[in-house]
Amino acid sequence: MRSVMPRVRHRELGLLAVVAVTVLALGLFVARDVRQSAEDTRLLYARLSNGLDLIDDLQFNTQEVRRILLYALHTSDANLQVEYADQSRKVDAEVQKLLDDATTVITAPARAPCSTR
Repeated sequence: MRSVMPRVRHRELGLLAVVAVTVLALGLFVARDVRQSAEDTRLLYARLSNGLDLIDDLQFNTQEVRRILLYALHTSDANLQVEYADQSRKVDAEVQKLLDDATTVITAPARAPCSTR
């Protein structure tokens, strides 16, 4: 008795192999692209977080200078005015140090060359 198994042709197997290899190659391309996008997102988030920290520090120091100047303007004691001026210079130096240290946050990043998208 003859079995009733369908006969497989070599051309069909070859076509199935080509389709499988193509799907695998496309899957690898998509996986690499997703991994690169995740890394780009992580870098963007880190830069934004650093920028927000810098803004927070600058706002705090701005309020500190404002407070010191208000104290200096509302006193008639020359010694206190000198002390407030020294405090103001100290905070100004801190702001300058923050800005000098944050050049990577302030400057625009170099545009990355387009990948094979």
